[in-house]
Amino acid sequence: MDIIKEPHSNYLSHGHYDFSFSKALIWPIFCLLISWYYWSPYSENFRVTHDLIFNQKEIWRLPLGFFVHGDLNHFLSNSLFLTILGYFIGRTYGNKIVFIGGFVIALGTHALTLLFMKDNISLVGASGLLYGFWGLWFSLYFLIDRYISKTRRLMKIVAISLLLLVPHKFEPNVSYLAHGIGFFLGAGLGIIIFLSKRRLFQSYEKFRYSIDPPYNPAFEALGKDFWKKENIDQESLEDENAKLS
Repeated sequence: MDIIKEPHSNYLSHGHYDFSFSKALIWPIFCLLISWYYWSPYSENFRVTHDLIFNQKEIWRLPLGFFVHGDLNHFLSNSLFLTILGYFIGRTYGNKIVFIGGFVIALGTHALTLLFMKDNISLVGASGLLYGFWGLWFSLYFLIDRYISKTRRLMKIVAISLLLLVPHKFEPNVSYLAHGIGFFLGAGLGIIIFLSKRRLFQSYEKFRYSIDPPYNPAFEALGKDFWKKENIDQESLEDENAKLS
């Protein structure tokens, strides 16, 4: 008798938190409201540069930098995926990851990017946060979805990155450094989340079992302890028992 063990579901198979689509719009709405003031005659009050942050110590400007966008097109280009990723991260990992984790990623990305920029060049936009969310999602997907081989998981991440994240043309007014820093900060946060909740994530791994030949009565001789040890879900066990009755 051969027992075939097949993956059935894991932590990523469904949502775990009550996170509505309207909550996912909070980041874009804040960005739009603050950007609206930036597009007014008071834009100087929203400038975020290396000189202002590190030399003049106006640290209060730092959060404004990732909320503010240069123009409407800049805002719209970030908002779509920021909303979509925010929604899926929120319903899978919770409010704290989207808002507190997102704030840490955005703040860290802006600070580290400005550290390497010239004194008077202003850095604006939530691209670092957006790439941080991608890094967070990719790292947790790679670590949690063990049903698929590491090579296939990596290939999926590379394919999506080439399609959506790697620029197809160079634009001098875009900070690709911010994109890279945001991505790796998000990935790092994802690794920390996984290490702190490894047992929780792996407790959701369920398997379906089949028997070859399917009606072999030796199935019953295995006993309930075997199926409990192998982490089979109750629904699958009942299905197999029904076949033998």
